[in-house]
Amino acid sequence: MKKTILWTLNISTIIIGSFFGVIWFNRLGLEYNSEGRYFDQTALVVYQKEGVLVYGILTLFFAIIGIISWTITRKSKQTYLKSKPIK
Repeated sequence: MKKTILWTLNISTIIIGSFFGVIWFNRLGLEYNSEGRYFDQTALVVYQKEGVLVYGILTLFFAIIGIISWTITRKSKQTYLKSKPIK
């Protein structure tokens, strides 16, 4: 049960972190005006420059959570292999 939860956490943090990372990277390349806004004429949406910071923080947060959960998963797997008797 613990193994399933850890692998689910690993996969979900990779997916969510990648999602926020792609948005962060796309918004990083936009040309904002002096007020810190970008107007997308095709979607009729105004993007704020402060959003880049928020998406960057979310990407970093999920990357750290993913690394921690991956480390815990590796340690639990190594502990399992050491405790398993050899036949």
